[in-house]
Amino acid sequence: METTTTTTYCRICEALCGLEVDVEDGVVREVRPDAAHPVSRGYGCVKGMRFDSVHRDPDRLRYPMERTSLGWKRRSWDDAIARIGDRLARIRDDHGPHAIGMYFGNPTAFSYSHALASQGFVRGVGTRNVFSAGSQDCNDKFFVAEAMFGSSLIQPVPDFRAMRFLLCLGTNPAVSQMSFVHAPRPMETLREIVDRGGHVVFVDPRRTESARAPFATHHFIRPDTDVFLLAAIAKRIVERGEIDRARLIRHTRGYVSFARALESVDVAACAAKTGIAETTIDALASSLSGDGAAIHLSTGVNQGTAGAIAYYLAQAIHVITGNLDRRGGVLVAKSLLDAPRVLKLAGLDESRHRSRIGDFAPVMGTLPAAILADEILTEGDGQVRALVVTAGNPALSCGNSTRMREALGKLDLLVTLDLYRNETAELGHFALPALDFFQREDFPLPFLAFQPEPYLQWTDAVAKPIGEERSEWDVFVDLSRAMGISFFGMPGLARTLAASRGLGDLDPLAPRRMLDTMLRAEGTSIAELRRNPHGVLRAANEPGSFLGKRVLTDDGLVDLAPPVLLEGIATLDALRRAHDARTSSGELLLFSKREKTSHNSWMHNVPELVRGRRNTNYAYLNPEDARSRGISEGARVRVHNAWGSIVLPARLDDDVMVGAIAIPHGWGHTRATTLSTASNTLGVDVNQLAPDGPSHTDRIAGMSQLVGIPAFVELAPGP
Repeated sequence: METTTTTTYCRICEALCGLEVDVEDGVVREVRPDAAHPVSRGYGCVKGMRFDSVHRDPDRLRYPMERTSLGWKRRSWDDAIARIGDRLARIRDDHGPHAIGMYFGNPTAFSYSHALASQGFVRGVGTRNVFSAGSQDCNDKFFVAEAMFGSSLIQPVPDFRAMRFLLCLGTNPAVSQMSFVHAPRPMETLREIVDRGGHVVFVDPRRTESARAPFATHHFIRPDTDVFLLAAIAKRIVERGEIDRARLIRHTRGYVSFARALESVDVAACAAKTGIAETTIDALASSLSGDGAAIHLSTGVNQGTAGAIAYYLAQAIHVITGNLDRRGGVLVAKSLLDAPRVLKLAGLDESRHRSRIGDFAPVMGTLPAAILADEILTEGDGQVRALVVTAGNPALSCGNSTRMREALGKLDLLVTLDLYRNETAELGHFALPALDFFQREDFPLPFLAFQPEPYLQWTDAVAKPIGEERSEWDVFVDLSRAMGISFFGMPGLARTLAASRGLGDLDPLAPRRMLDTMLRAEGTSIAELRRNPHGVLRAANEPGSFLGKRVLTDDGLVDLAPPVLLEGIATLDALRRAHDARTSSGELLLFSKREKTSHNSWMHNVPELVRGRRNTNYAYLNPEDARSRGISEGARVRVHNAWGSIVLPARLDDDVMVGAIAIPHGWGHTRATTLSTASNTLGVDVNQLAPDGPSHTDRIAGMSQLVGIPAFVELAPGP
């Protein structure tokens, strides 16, 4: 058989590393980093290098399946679409559009056509009940960007090449790159800051792999207290007058209100709460003042009880010190056709609906996943009775996962569209096979805003479907037609799509054609990008290109005092007291730990990644906490609280601070019976210990609490 080598790029995380792949008879056989990629330049992580195993996995879902009284049965696509469409249409007719919900996971954002297709379907259904993994990791950033800058898509990124100081909170780029920042060679990039005479500081409850780098400085911080550190830093900067007043007057509003709100912040109390000395807080404030400094915070902060306030404070510090839109600070990259402005004008980033449970407003069009179980289990008008899950696994990835599985099992109809028949699919009625990223064309459209080094890259599909896998675009167009609804709620569009199916490049409304129109407006095209398969650099992000020019608030000024965020600062003292009250004697504060060979809940079926000691997750705790509980290395421990109980082996680790416990998430696959490797791993689902429901959901951005959860730890009974 002939082997051909071609280029593509990885779509596991924001790094989007360039890849070379060897393809034999339409199937990927080997993967290597692409040395000619203009940004990743030959870098690739172990997960990306092993994705060929996912692609070829004999356990992959290859055909539409239906669960019957006799077990799972293969169906044709026409039959499956007709059956699902009929049942969805009847549920919508009988109970209204909100009786149908959708949940989509992070991989949706890594396909330009998948994100469009999901929106087309839910807008056609007319449902408010749209949920995503964003409320478990990043929706707070979208909320703050909308409130301060006028669009959720405006996400400033560090200008690494000219930076002198970077403060990193709740992030571990050595293991998981950098969320919301395209940084495929993260540790090399950070080391260059220090080589130029600068400093990189990590603040985390664990001395992470990144923090252990010889060029880095690390400070321990108690889980879920980052917001107090940032509030104290902001107060010190304001007290010292280390602000860029000219810029504030010209480009912002609300500074006086912001500074007044900070008057209630007690720096000494914040130091005591975080465990970070007041002198260290002063030093961090000094380092962040002046040109060339930035803050990067990630999921370790987002998943706490005040992630939105923390991100707001970080961006406010950038603004008041003059480091927003300035060389060496944070810059705002340009998207195609000024996407934030287009979405705002079209109203595509808005939703007039609020949730039935808890009265939450949507963020980026999605409601908190922490209330999904309530929306299913609570009877009444608008109760979710059918759920379509695409590229997600809420049975494992949501808080109080035991209750989530109970809710999913009570649905009248549960349909999944994914690579595997995972834990969520096993509770469902139909499981539909999706293409993996080797099998589809793509363009990093959502991630152009995250690029410190702007570039464009198009990839055609490099491999064929092995069975009957289909693109999400095709599936959602077909489901809309089978339900008798209009894609995007636009009847003319639906008729044109129905008439043009099967025409490939001749289809004027195919996602590729839409994208090519956008690219041509920018002076390039898909054809041009095909001639440069490794990717092409765009013009560099320019300081001074955002303030006064691309801020999308009504008056074009950055808002330093959005009311709900300003109120958040005012309530920090009460939040600090609530933190103190929620932890009783003997409890440790639980936080998540990233793993180099693991990715959320969907790469544990790759044998090479879960061999030996890697076939389970562990409870990592400080030796001092272990000794006081009679726990030795490798002992099985019971970790429990009001929401659940799990048993897993302990690892004693000086890199975990006293009073905290770290457990990797995404494990617990015994119910995924078709996943022969994953179902035989020994890991357990830590999200059984996380709360759910409206009373445990952040009121500002609808975020789940997955960090700073109190839990008791003790030796497990039995041998």
